[in-house]
This record gives sequence, structure tokens and C-alpha cells, in this order.
Amino acid sequence: AGAIGHMTLVVMSRAALGHNGLPLKADALLSAAIACVFVGAVLRVTANFTGAAAGPVLMIAASLWSLAFLLFFFRILPLCWRRMPAHLAGDGLALGALFSRHRYAPLEDRPMYVPRHFRQDDPILLSTAMQRFAAATLVSQGADGLLASHVPIEVIAAPAPWGLLRCHLARANPHAESLAPGGPVLAIFNGPEGYVSPNWYPSKADHGKVVPTWNYAAVHARGTAVTFTDPDRLRAHVSALTDRFETDQAAPWAVDDAPHDFIAGMLRAIIGVEITLTEVTGKWKMSQNRAPADRAGVIAGLRDTGAAALADEMERARDISHPKGE
Repeated sequence: AGAIGHMTLVVMSRAALGHNGLPLKADALLSAAIACVFVGAVLRVTANFTGAAAGPVLMIAASLWSLAFLLFFFRILPLCWRRMPAHLAGDGLALGALFSRHRYAPLEDRPMYVPRHFRQDDPILLSTAMQRFAAATLVSQGADGLLASHVPIEVIAAPAPWGLLRCHLARANPHAESLAPGGPVLAIFNGPEGYVSPNWYPSKADHGKVVPTWNYAAVHARGTAVTFTDPDRLRAHVSALTDRFETDQAAPWAVDDAPHDFIAGMLRAIIGVEITLTEVTGKWKMSQNRAPADRAGVIAGLRDTGAAALADEMERARDISHPKGE
């Protein structure tokens, strides 16, 4: 009975967690439930050798099993009413999660993979990079799975250390409606990127042990989002974005150049998003793992092929300092 109870808890837990795209691992409540089943099973076997004390021992074992199932249902039942995420819907019921080797973690638990020599975590440099890269992919978890929208971003340095991001979505965009107040979001900024040919490495002539790669700069900004629809806040936000991107125009256009009623109508069609940043991670994969001669060869090759923006970014990366020992 103990083995059957233990197996039942494990199988049903994996089914419920997998159905919701959650990590297939036991938290404190599930661990306590499984421990109660195990101890209850041990006591049940022990009762066979305790003579007159068998009755109380069996009562304790039964109580532990009852407690185990109460803990289990308290933890798992709420998940049974949640809709299965879209990326798992093809499994029909949650049975696919029982045997799947995949592990689905919540959005906020999936950091970007950054080898140490490519990492950048200086707040000032990252804030400046987000302003230079200008636009981002805004990602959040919706009822039916991940949602992503591509938006220009207003970067505000305060409060320290990471500051705020502001953007806006079309009111008709389902992504805007799905953003829960204070819910986690991820903004992905992509800088210059491009192909790196092995032909650009001088070391190719020495040993031939070279392969192609892809160089890029990226910033992952995580935080919590709130939406706003106040016309004055929206107008200030779109004015800040417009003024920034119109700077290079011979005669910069301003929001105030358009009729007031027209702008008011446009503002009613959007929803503002403000993100309080909690973590910002930068990755500059700029051939830092290659010898100086190879890096110089890559920069020259990029310039020869018209990828000047990436070559410039590689030269900036030469000045990025890394933590001691890297």
C-alpha cells in the first residue's frame, strides 16, 4: 500500500506540474507528502513485528498517509483548474508530461547563458547599450503560453541600479491585455551581429583549427510591468521617443506638430507599459576568447564586408573590463 501510495503521489504530481509547464520537481509541500508516505510505509511493515503495539503503530501509519494526501491535494488541486499552456497543448491531457524529458521553468527562472568572458554587468554600460540598441522584444507569459512584441523602448536611468523601461502596445494587441500588474517580463535588446568567417583568423594558417561563429551583443532586461492609459503620461512617453529618434532629421518632427484631436485619438489606441527593472544581463560575444591577432583579423574582415557596426562594437568591447580572474 505504501509503494502504491508513493507511486500515486509521484505520478499525479508530475502530471499536474507538467500540464502547467512547471518544473518537474518537488517543492516543500510535495516533499513533505512523499516523506509522510515513506515513513507510513516503514511503520506499516514495522507493525508486523510489534505484537500488542501493532494497533497504535498502524494508526500512526494511517494518519501519516492521510496527512500525505491532504498535503498533496492542497498543493496540486489548484493546478488542475489551470489551462494547459499552448506549448504543451499538443499532448492533450497532461500524460505527455509524465514521460517527457523536457523541463519547463517559469519565465523568470530562465537566465541567459553567458560564459564569463562574454559577460557584462556594469549598470551604466548596460543602460547606455539599451539606449543605443533602441528597440527590444518584450516577452511575457500569457494564459496560452509565451507572448512577444517588438517595441521601441524609452530607457530611464533612475531608480538605481537598473532604472525603468517604458514602451507601448496597440490596444488591439492581445499582449497588452495579458500583462498582469506586477507580472514578470523580459525585454531582449539586440545590438550589432553578424557572421565571422574562419578565413579572417591568422591562426588558420598556423594550425587550421578554426570554425565559423556568430558575434553579437545582447541585453536581457528583466522586471515587473504595469500598464497605464493616462493620456498625459502616454503623450509624454511618445513625445520622448519621437524627440529622440527625430534628432538626426534636418527639421525634426514633434508630436505637437500634429492636430491635437488627431493625437488624442492615436493615444486612445495604445496602452503604455512601464517596467521596473530587477535584473539586467549583458552578453558581448565579440571574439574575446580569441588571440588578439585573430580579433584584429575579424574586425578587418567585418569592415571589408560592410559590417562596420559590428566591427565598431568589437572595438568598444576591447574597453569592457571583466571581473578579476577572467
